[in-house]
Amino acid sequence: MSGYSTKKFQNDCVHLVPGHTSLVIILIAFLVLFAPITSYPTDVTLSWEANIEPDLAGYRIYHREDGQIYDYNQPAWEGSDTVCTIYSLNDSIKYCFVARAFDAAGNESGDSTEVCFQESNNNAPTASAGPDRTVDAGTLVTLNGSNSLDPEYTVLSYNWTQKAGTQIFLSDPASVQPTFVAPSVSVTGEALIFELTVEDDGGLSDSDTVIINVSNINQAPTASAGPDQTVKERNTVTLDGSNTFDPDGTVVSYCWTQIGGIPVTLSNTEAAQVIFTAPDVTSEASLTFKLTVVDDGGLRSEDTCIVNVSWVNMVPIADAGPDQTVNEGVMVTLDGSNSTDSED
Repeated sequence: MSGYSTKKFQNDCVHLVPGHTSLVIILIAFLVLFAPITSYPTDVTLSWEANIEPDLAGYRIYHREDGQIYDYNQPAWEGSDTVCTIYSLNDSIKYCFVARAFDAAGNESGDSTEVCFQESNNNAPTASAGPDRTVDAGTLVTLNGSNSLDPEYTVLSYNWTQKAGTQIFLSDPASVQPTFVAPSVSVTGEALIFELTVEDDGGLSDSDTVIINVSNINQAPTASAGPDQTVKERNTVTLDGSNTFDPDGTVVSYCWTQIGGIPVTLSNTEAAQVIFTAPDVTSEASLTFKLTVVDDGGLRSEDTCIVNVSWVNMVPIADAGPDQTVNEGVMVTLDGSNSTDSED
């Protein structure tokens, strides 16, 4: 019968008491139980070999609880069959049985060899890893096996293992409720699968899985306009934003603007790297630039850099005037007033 467990016991041959009908009985007990959650009625089926004595009238079955004695005035069963069922016994109590044959005059044989049993109906536990759910990346997640159940209410051992997804660290795989931090995932998200195995004190176990779907939470990019620089006037300068990064996506746009100093012309304000020519200065000057970046989720970040431009003293240009032809004795004027200097 489905859902039942069966135990079989067989006794040695037992003879009648001298002077009584000679009967030999082999007693076999079959224990048939429902899976218990607490104490439930138990039905026990006993069978034995038929006796061939001509004056056999039937058989009687006696039972006792552990620590008690048989009451031979009250058989648990009487009949001529070689099988019987004793109903409504307590499955938490140890019982013993003996069989006796009797003749038409009522004389009984002695006891068969005693059959005793105590049912240990250990049923497998039921694991529950909790319902599937969706969490955000970066959040603390608690796995919950507290709804796992053992029919006998024994203490269960727990073991969590990860079966799929980005490998994570469980706080305590042997606890009922271990925790972990949901990892960063792509914009499409990711499924993490965990299996819980529970085992009872009888060595029986059961497993269940849970799926933790991790959703992407777009994180802002980090703009990098590069380090501050010191250059000489008229030199070519490169602004470098190539170290900009996005932790969970891609940077889709760059925008350079000058927010301080002598205006200059940038080669391409929408490129990661731009160039310009440092302006002429009469003394050291500072130029400030801002880089704004946007990721594929629409989040943005800004960074600035400073370009310090150093003055370079340029060589003046001497002009001694044109060559002259004069007569002797004439006053001659040499004219260097057309000499120039680029920095005035």
